[in-house]
Amino acid sequence: VVLRDILYRAAERTRIEVILVANRWLQTPPSRFIRAMQVAGGPDVADDAIAERVAAGDLVVTQDIPLAARVLASGAAAVDPRGVPFSPDSIAQRLSIRDFMAELRGAGVQTGGPPSLHARDRQPFAANTPEGFRELFFDHAQIEALGLGSAANLPVIDPARPDRIRAERDYV
Repeated sequence: VVLRDILYRAAERTRIEVILVANRWLQTPPSRFIRAMQVAGGPDVADDAIAERVAAGDLVVTQDIPLAARVLASGAAAVDPRGVPFSPDSIAQRLSIRDFMAELRGAGVQTGGPPSLHARDRQPFAANTPEGFRELFFDHAQIEALGLGSAANLPVIDPARPDRIRAERDYV
């Protein structure tokens, strides 16, 4: 829910469309930049809807590793809910680990799941005060000079190298 709120605010600020896909009804704030798509229930139906519609230049936030692999294969970018990018170089390893953990669970081993999201997990995505800028962004002075009240730190696709997500260090 915290990440959703950040994405809602970013959609309004940047005027970039955010689409949420789920197999249940999702309430979204009234906005021409935010919409929810409800799909039928069933395994991977939402994933299939996303994979069918995603295109190069899109960004998908997901913790589903197979979906992330499909998104990358489509030329789009994918990040996990903590803002960590999936990459073509690491996705095969992530899929192998996921499959191995599924085998362990199938054999009755308690493996647990990903840790719960906490307030600190918002940091890769947003800062809402100048103090937050200073802590999170190397270019905080420029952000403050622009008079921004908040900032979203979302990955950017490098048009020269669409196989790679640009990081802050690439802009220095």
